[in-house]
Amino acid sequence: MSSKTWYSAQCIFLHADKGHGPRQMYEERIVVLRADSMESAIKVAAKEAEEYCRDLDGCRYIGHVDVFAMYDDELGEGSEIFSRMQKSDLKPKEYLNLHFPDVPDDCEIVGEIHRWHNLDDKRSACYHCKVVQQGQRWK
Repeated sequence: MSSKTWYSAQCIFLHADKGHGPRQMYEERIVVLRADSMESAIKVAAKEAEEYCRDLDGCRYIGHVDVFAMYDDELGEGSEIFSRMQKSDLKPKEYLNLHFPDVPDDCEIVGEIHRWHNLDDKRSACYHCKVVQQGQRWK
């Protein structure tokens, strides 16, 4: 049995402008890893983040890492993989609008272009809005 603890690590990435308009494209990515300590988990997560960027053209790890010790030995349904508490004077609706803004129904309506991903090998979905279309639109 390993003495290492499971951790989840949240890292933030900046993607090069590829037609996003005046807005920056940031990615929040959470991975799970094993480490001996919180400090070790931060180092492992930062190394993994740098390796992740090597495979993506125009992706840069911007140095933010937040780790969470997961004290369950077995990961499974319902396992908590990340949690962060934050104090705020905002009312619930204001808090959600600030930190978790709703995505538009259609990027084109707000002057943006779609960024497609493979939804289920039959349909394409936009990363930034609610549009789903038949066929392969991702590259």
